[in-house]
Amino acid sequence: MLSYSQDGRNRTLMLAADQVEAVTAAVARYRSAQAKLEREANAGLASLVARAAARRSR
Repeated sequence: MLSYSQDGRNRTLMLAADQVEAVTAAVARYRSAQAKLEREANAGLASLVARAAARRSR
């Protein structure tokens, strides 16, 4: 069974046994990509804050 959120609503989807491995791998790839994006966004934000602080200290 796959549980996911769509348009603010929780949904569930019954998976066939032969789909579970592929879906599990896809979810792992999604979570990895999501974590990488979050790290990159946080690094960009930190850089922006540092540049703003440097301008204020001039």
